[in-house]
Amino acid sequence: MVQVALRRKGISFQVGGTVEDFFHNQQTVDIVAEIPGQRPVGFVRNPETGVIDLIGDWYGGKTSQEEFMAALKGSYAREQVMDSLERQGVDISKVKEIEEPDGSVVFVVPLEEEELQSLDAG
Repeated sequence: MVQVALRRKGISFQVGGTVEDFFHNQQTVDIVAEIPGQRPVGFVRNPETGVIDLIGDWYGGKTSQEEFMAALKGSYAREQVMDSLERQGVDISKVKEIEEPDGSVVFVVPLEEEELQSLDAG
C-alpha cells in the first residue's frame, strides 16, 4: 500500500535499494522514494512490530519529515479504506470520496436494494 500511496502522491520510487540516514549510515530498505528537493528516503518493514519505518536524512531538505508523513498518511489511509471495502465485496469504482473543508474525507458507499433490506431487518 505504500507504493500505491506514493504513486497517488506523484512520488517516484523504486523497490529495494539503500538510503543514507541522518548519521550517514547506509541502510537497506524495501522502497526508495525520490522526493523533490530532498535526499532519497526509504521505507522498511520492521520484522518485530510489522510497522513500516521511514529512514532518511531530512536535514536541509525542502520538505520536513512531518510534512511528508502528514501528506503520505492521508493517502495511505485512503488506500487502507479502499482495500478493506474491496475485500468486503464493494465495487470500489462506485465509491465516492468527498473532501470536507477540514481536510477529512468521507467515503460514500452505494448499497444495493438487498443490502438495504438486510440492514433494515437487522
